[in-house]
Amino acid sequence: MKTNIIKGIILLLASSFATTNIFAATETGCFVIANTEANKTQATLGSKNNPYSSLDDVQADTSCDVIHVLYSDTELDGQIILRDGQKIFGKKGKNGELPVITNSLTPYWFGSLDGIAVVLAKDNKLKNLHFKDTQNTSILGFNLAQPVGGKIDFDNLVVSGANQAGIVNPLSAVGSPSLTIISDEDMDVSINNSDIGQANVMSLYVSLENSNGSVQIKDTIIHDQAQLSSDNPEFSPGIFIIASGSSDLAVNIKDTKVDNIGSNYISNSDGLLLLNDGTGHMEASVDGYHFTNPDGGGAIWSSTGIEMGFWDADGGGSFTGIVKNSRIDGAYQTGIQVVNGPSGGNNTLNVELNNNEISNSGRGIWLLNTANPYSSSFVDIRNNIISNSTRFGLQVGAGMYNGPMDSLEIMMEENTIQNSGEANIYLEQGVDPIANVQVDAGLGSLGSAGKNRILSDGTTETDIYSYGMTISAINNWWGSATGPETIVEENGGVVDVEPSLVIDPLHKGKK
Repeated sequence: MKTNIIKGIILLLASSFATTNIFAATETGCFVIANTEANKTQATLGSKNNPYSSLDDVQADTSCDVIHVLYSDTELDGQIILRDGQKIFGKKGKNGELPVITNSLTPYWFGSLDGIAVVLAKDNKLKNLHFKDTQNTSILGFNLAQPVGGKIDFDNLVVSGANQAGIVNPLSAVGSPSLTIISDEDMDVSINNSDIGQANVMSLYVSLENSNGSVQIKDTIIHDQAQLSSDNPEFSPGIFIIASGSSDLAVNIKDTKVDNIGSNYISNSDGLLLLNDGTGHMEASVDGYHFTNPDGGGAIWSSTGIEMGFWDADGGGSFTGIVKNSRIDGAYQTGIQVVNGPSGGNNTLNVELNNNEISNSGRGIWLLNTANPYSSSFVDIRNNIISNSTRFGLQVGAGMYNGPMDSLEIMMEENTIQNSGEANIYLEQGVDPIANVQVDAGLGSLGSAGKNRILSDGTTETDIYSYGMTISAINNWWGSATGPETIVEENGGVVDVEPSLVIDPLHKGKK
């Protein structure tokens, strides 16, 4: 459903853009300031001593390759359609204030360029700027507006209050995101030290189709994102990165935070959504990510801290991911959701979850495996702490909706799963069971040493529930030397826990 919505956005945009802007590249710079009284000297117009007073002036200067936006108390109102290699650098105020660019021109239909502050091309760089209260998307890169690709760098940007006009795709009721890049050219996108959000639309959307590239996001915060209306509350992620067609895409998320999204209405508000929708390869690394949800938004559908894998994919693709050293608190549905979902089959998924802390979420980790035949999943879960999930600490769903997969392998080692509401571990085979399922939480076929700490403060209904699935959970600590309190085996489910550890592995060797 998610990818169909975005495909609808792309198709409608494609029908709207028909022209391409072509400029000759140069190495000269020019200056602009939002101050109509600036032009008082005899210096060359566009120089630092006699800067342009509008982005229209800059657009008309075909010799300007580096645009310097000087700080002013007045917002610079307008639009710049960049050419290949062009850069925009803000010059800060005396106290470090960023120059502000807005666009108050109201767009009257979805797909219009009106109300957009910057239209990207190839090899652009934007630095030290605040894009504020634009009527449409603040920054747009879209290959049908003009070719976009190469190296696209964003450094120290603030993007707030985008899409003031409430522009919505009429086919999906999804609002135009704050920052949007859609390309079928090879592309490397870098977003560093930036602040995006404070708007009623998705914050960041990057889509790569039939091409190769990378997306790196570092030291960035996505926050206070809501929705335009409650008409279609199903889709409102904070960061959405998708590869489609034959694309090969590497994604690196480092020391980035998503905070308080989906806050106005019930919504499907995944903090970080990474999907391979095609036949190529996506490799995703998430390190030092932090998700919080203080307003409790996102009370529908997935609404995760992180969701990654395949959903509604063409089939034949591969996905490799790692999430480590990350903290997720208060995700309404799931802290980390790994999906090998409905597709054309032949998907290969390999994900590692290592040294993460997940708390106060509906589920700590949810492994959803419903891909069509000839698909396989391997998930390695180790050194994580999962606490106070309202439903399940770990949930595994297999073959539940769209036909059986070939293989599902899950290895768990040295995790702490504690104080879940319904079950610390919940396993379920669906109506189309997977033939080769191996869940090794200790001394099973995949080589896990166990040493998991599966604990309850007395409120957890079940330690392990298994419906039609076998799990080896030997050599684990259950809070006492007597082993687990409650195990439920239904429809052929088998839970093997003996022998259990008789001492907490965290306290081993201590007196």
